[in-house]
Amino acid sequence: SYQPTAHRYRRLPTLPIFASRFCPYGCDFCPQSLFNPSHKHQSRSVPAILRELEELIERYGIRDVEFYDPTFGVRRTQAIGLCEQLIDRNWDLTWSAYTRCDLVDDELLNMMKAAGCHTLLFGVESGDEVVLERTGKELRHKDIEHAFELCKKHGLRTIASFILGLPKESEQSLQKTLELAKRIDPTYAQFHLARA
Repeated sequence: SYQPTAHRYRRLPTLPIFASRFCPYGCDFCPQSLFNPSHKHQSRSVPAILRELEELIERYGIRDVEFYDPTFGVRRTQAIGLCEQLIDRNWDLTWSAYTRCDLVDDELLNMMKAAGCHTLLFGVESGDEVVLERTGKELRHKDIEHAFELCKKHGLRTIASFILGLPKESEQSLQKTLELAKRIDPTYAQFHLARA
């Protein structure tokens, strides 16, 4: 009965799945950092993920999945191992994931694309370095721009997620955010309002 987010899937039926839980990063706007700071990042084993995927394919006929991890690919060896297994199985399955701009590179994106990945969502947050640094995200604009260039190179769709109204926000910083959004030219851009 639940309607999936249209820009996150390519084919129906689609369902979400977790390859890991929690996030090791301490972004101060994230509900996990605020309400569950003691929870540690945990990755599921590749065989466990594959068993769940196989059941979803057999029982529900899914053709697309959304890896709903807060940050897919934190443990690089797990992400590459999962991609290798998906390639070997050659299922008729495509997928999307959330990740960070500083976690992706040519090798990983090449593996993800070959394994069926079609879309990556990145938390860009702000086009102003001062505002971005204040969030504790530990991300730089050079990493953001590089990640979007790589995704275009590998033929992956991108979703850039921005937050408007973060601490230290101003008219000038909002303008910088719009300029960055145009510069990285994502497939989709989504803008959220910061809430206290």
